[in-house]
Amino acid sequence: MKRILLSMLVAVSLIGCGEIARPENPTAMPTSATTGVDISDVSAVIPALPNGLEVKQTASGLRYVDIVVGSGPEVTAGSTAEVFYTGYLKSDGSQFDSNVGGQPFAVEGVGGAMVITGWNEGLVGIKQGGKRRLIIPSALAYGEQGQGTIPANADLVFDVEVMTVR
Repeated sequence: MKRILLSMLVAVSLIGCGEIARPENPTAMPTSATTGVDISDVSAVIPALPNGLEVKQTASGLRYVDIVVGSGPEVTAGSTAEVFYTGYLKSDGSQFDSNVGGQPFAVEGVGGAMVITGWNEGLVGIKQGGKRRLIIPSALAYGEQGQGTIPANADLVFDVEVMTVR
């Protein structure tokens, strides 16, 4: 059921997705002892991250935190990444989807039109075995239309673990 829902979400997100390049110089944001990183606008209900991690922000407004830096091949535009993920609404921390404990989700042709723009941009650069939190503004997610249980103009948070890259 979750795979069908994700497939539907992906299909709707195809419109407007363009080619994504790896950001040249993402802006580093300071760390904070209270939440582990300076992402205080993310609901406290979402699992806290360890202290001392660095938040980076791209020109598009996507923020990401590398929780675990992998040691395998790196996700690049055009590669296929098999991932486990959990998605939350940034505003209240409610979980709307997860495949953890099931089968990895294959994102084929990263940077293409398979997933929302925030995923295409946020997956690039993760090494196999890595874990990253993506804080995705609504413009890089489902925007004004929303999707299913995701309301219009919702900013999203995804914890993503890359299992394989090919």
